[in-house]
Amino acid sequence: MKTRVRLIMNWIVTFAPEGMPFSKLDDYYAHARGMLVDRFAHYGAELSISVKDRIGDSMAELALTWDVDLDGVAGAYHFPRDHEAHARHHLVDGIKLFAYRLKVEILRFPDAENDIDGATEPTPWSDDYYARRYDAFVAQMKAEEAAAAA
Repeated sequence: MKTRVRLIMNWIVTFAPEGMPFSKLDDYYAHARGMLVDRFAHYGAELSISVKDRIGDSMAELALTWDVDLDGVAGAYHFPRDHEAHARHHLVDGIKLFAYRLKVEILRFPDAENDIDGATEPTPWSDDYYARRYDAFVAQMKAEEAAAAA
């Protein structure tokens, strides 16, 4: 089973004086794509960015939607909170002068077959998801063993 999540982020940024890095939206777009897509290409990363609100010439709120696979990929990021921490580190902490805040909501895409929550639409991520999925797998295996023994 492959687990795919969507991180929905609101990113408030401030603009540097013209001609400097992070003085225009394209600079933020390029930074986000480099940190979230290029580095996570093997995670099936997809990113969309739009301007949610523009506050004069000094600030903007950007809406980012970042989809990534968690299972079946080589790498250390197998929990959505790892991806959230990565985004916070590179989109806010790494450019403190230009980023004000990042608000993140994590959704899980339902499993193609036998979703343990019965979900058919993206559902909020639960940190106990993997434990619940494992318990459901063990229960299924025990039921199959009992049926085979009968």
